Amino acid sequence: IRYFFDSDTSKKQCLIITKAPQISSQEAKEALAQLKSYVAASMNCKYALFAWQQWQPYQIVVSDGRRTFQKIRELPQSK
Repeated sequence: IRYFFDSDTSKKQCLIITKAPQISSQEAKEALAQLKSYVAASMNCKYALFAWQQWQPYQIVVSDGRRTFQKIRELPQSK
């Protein structure tokens, strides 16, 4: 698990979890659930990346006080 952040909370922050391609789909589901729980505890996290058999980037969208994962094509470039 890697967490990239900056003390400036206006900057993009990303939580990344990687798993070996040969793990079972059940283990991958558990790892994705783990990533979601870490994101829930990291209020400044704006992006997440789950890397298993392929990269699955997400943007964390806040609506009505709820934070949800929205699949995106790729993570934005840092400036």
